[in-house]
Order: sequence, then structure tokens, then C-alpha cells
Amino acid sequence: MTAFHSDRRRILQTLAVCGMAPAAAWLGAADTGLGFITASGAAAADQAKRPALTDALQRFQRAGAWATGHPEAYARVYATLTRLPIEAARVVTVRSALRQRPVSAADIAALQQVADQAFEQQMLPAKVDVRAITLQGVG
Repeated sequence: MTAFHSDRRRILQTLAVCGMAPAAAWLGAADTGLGFITASGAAAADQAKRPALTDALQRFQRAGAWATGHPEAYARVYATLTRLPIEAARVVTVRSALRQRPVSAADIAALQQVADQAFEQQMLPAKVDVRAITLQGVG
């Protein structure tokens, strides 16, 4: 499972510094290779929604485990959904990050370094406290 981030603007900034936006790659920001599942600030703050967030993360985890265990079937499903030729779908799906896990302190530290670098390079208008926008212990 992965982390939930709690603020839309910060989510977009975080995605940019994670190397998930072309600007980050073009401007030379380090890419952590990490990906995150995000939730709105309201959903993350609402204790009544925690069971639903946990359930969603567990479903993503099970789906990833199934895809990892059934690569050809996953490629066929992917090809059907995207209308790609099966050969292309195989290439894409074999490269997909399917295993999910809880966010770790090391993940936060790596992403903080990238965020700091992005701020120093004026890619971000303000410093981002990665730990403050990461919801741990869900899922």
C-alpha cells in the first residue's frame, strides 16, 4: 500500500517533485521512483472515512497481487481496456508498479530531499513538508 496525501495543491506539487510531471524531469529534479495514492484533505481528515480508505487500499493491493501473479491475463485485460495490441500491453504491464506497501520513513525522507531540491530550483513556490502531508497508518 502507499500513502495518502491530504491536500490537493500539495498533491500536485508532490507529484511534480516525484518526477511524475514532465516539468520535474525537464528541470532536473531527482526522481525517487515512488508513486502515491492520494485522497482529498477532507477525506483524510474524516475519521468516519478511514474504513473506506483502508478498504480501497486493500483492494488496490489485492488487484496488484493478482496482476503480478497472472501477468498474461493482466496484459489481456489491459489490452482490452486501452485498445492496445497485446504485444504493447505486455510491455506496459510488465513495467507496471503493481506491488503496494505502506509509506515508510525512508520514503518520506527521499521525497523530502526531492521537494527541497525542487524548491531550491524554484520549481515549487513554497517549501513542502512531506511528512505533514502524508497520512500514515491507513490500510
